[in-house]
Amino acid sequence: MPRIEAGALLIEGAATNGAYHSADTWILSSSFGTVTKSDDFGVGAWATLTTNEDRNAQLLGAASGMIVGEIYTFSCYARAKTHDDIFIQGRQKTSYPKATFDLANGMVAEEKKEYKSVIKNMKNDIYRCSITFVADTAKFYILTIGFVAEAGSSVDIYGRQLERGSHPTSLIATGEGAATRAVDELTYTPATDGTVRLVGTDVDGAVYSTAVPRIELLTSGMQWTAPAGLWSNIWAEMT
Repeated sequence: MPRIEAGALLIEGAATNGAYHSADTWILSSSFGTVTKSDDFGVGAWATLTTNEDRNAQLLGAASGMIVGEIYTFSCYARAKTHDDIFIQGRQKTSYPKATFDLANGMVAEEKKEYKSVIKNMKNDIYRCSITFVADTAKFYILTIGFVAEAGSSVDIYGRQLERGSHPTSLIATGEGAATRAVDELTYTPATDGTVRLVGTDVDGAVYSTAVPRIELLTSGMQWTAPAGLWSNIWAEMT
């Protein structure tokens, strides 16, 4: 079902999140450091990841059943506490490159050629960090969120998501297993021919304004389906 986000209509395709406990990440065991439940956020709560005496904090998860050669995106929401950067690490053949994200300045601090790394400001000093990559194994694929800092340093993590595609979509809450969001549909069957004009951003990132909207044809008696995107205005003009 389409949803309102940031004052606009969000329409998305179907997607599956293969990262378990996306909204209650504190349930997972960290491979280094400690992870504890923090304040409520979204449909769950933040998980505070804290370094141990060896200065490491890592929240490690694995995914299986990925399709070799397909594009995937792994993302999470992050908020600085006493530390202000994180890395996201994925398996690439025999190496485990780390892309680093600066939570103080909202930028990718260290890019890796194996990924497309993106950080998006979600307001209130909350960022969504993501890496996009091509899967090279159908077996267990290690995905890690972490940082290195003085013992006792901490960062908040929420909403781990692993999905097929070249960019992160809205969070799909998961528990003990993967979860799927059905395709969003907005349809209209006109009685006469006409056009639909859309203002906003489509799923590929193309931006349409009131002056230059996206225009789609309507045919009498034929169902029209709205394209995926974030649309602030949609209107029909009949002939």
